[in-house]
Amino acid sequence: MRLVVATERDRSFAEGLAVRNMEPYYREHGLQWDPDRFRDNWAGATNYILECDGSQAGFVSLVLEEQWAYIRDLQLAPGHQGQGLGTWTLRQVERLSRERGRFRLRLRTFRSNPAIALYERLGFGIMVSGEVVVGMEKVLAGPGDGDTPASCRREPSCEH
Repeated sequence: MRLVVATERDRSFAEGLAVRNMEPYYREHGLQWDPDRFRDNWAGATNYILECDGSQAGFVSLVLEEQWAYIRDLQLAPGHQGQGLGTWTLRQVERLSRERGRFRLRLRTFRSNPAIALYERLGFGIMVSGEVVVGMEKVLAGPGDGDTPASCRREPSCEH
């Protein structure tokens, strides 16, 4: 497994995956996919493709704010879900966030998304709870906090 910086050529893969994965939630809440919004969000984020066994297994979009990092999107291809790739990817995002001096990691997800259990298991807590979405945050240990994060030297390769 490895994360590689995405290029504009990767956007169609990412959007197709997001549409496929998000369709049940959009249908549940009467929402409609907005390709312009996806394109704008993609352009405003640092995007990574998750490669596994030589194929594109997913992507993650990360936005660095002044005080925190925000996971705008994390999507895994259906054939790669439930195999630990989400955990591995989130650990890499934590490492990238720390390297960039961001010690709070935030995300939003649909309330009915089963990935909430993964996020909670990895230390995210619910900060904002709405009818449709929840906002979650994890405080990352900073330099000198005694934390030894999972890193690429102990896990499969990660390029950024």
